[in-house]
Amino acid sequence: GRMSIVQRVCKGSKVAKALRMDRCRGREHLLDLLVIVEQRGGEGLMLRQPRSSYMRGRSHTLLKVRSFHDAEALVIGSELESSMVVPRRCSAILCRTPDGRRIRIGAGLSEEQRRQPPKAGTVVTYRYQVLTSKGMPRFPTLVGEKLDADWSNICMEQLLPNKSHQGIRA
Repeated sequence: GRMSIVQRVCKGSKVAKALRMDRCRGREHLLDLLVIVEQRGGEGLMLRQPRSSYMRGRSHTLLKVRSFHDAEALVIGSELESSMVVPRRCSAILCRTPDGRRIRIGAGLSEEQRRQPPKAGTVVTYRYQVLTSKGMPRFPTLVGEKLDADWSNICMEQLLPNKSHQGIRA
């Protein structure tokens, strides 16, 4: 079957490894496995519909499951595209995290936000997958502006232990 082909192709490879497949026994089992994979440095899990055939490209029989984290940042500026077609369109907002790191958020901006980006001093919520080895959010995506937020309170809350905004996305 398919697994024997995968094992044969991966045998002796330094960059590919055939992994066993386990049947998911429910949500709790899925979340337990996800924690183990992430603790070992993995990005997430792939769920395949039983007895489904391999399909090239995107497939409705394969689902990626991974954790996402939400956090707040303070907008300190914006980057503008240098395009003759669409002048002065925002490509990313530049932000500062409560602990002082500077990040660039380019994904998740609406067309309106690209025309009129959030102003400096605006608090935004962003979502990311994991922190890089340098402690930077990987693939930060804008969730939205947090209009009722007080930046000094957010910075103080950051100092408190066990503050988590983790969610699971499939």
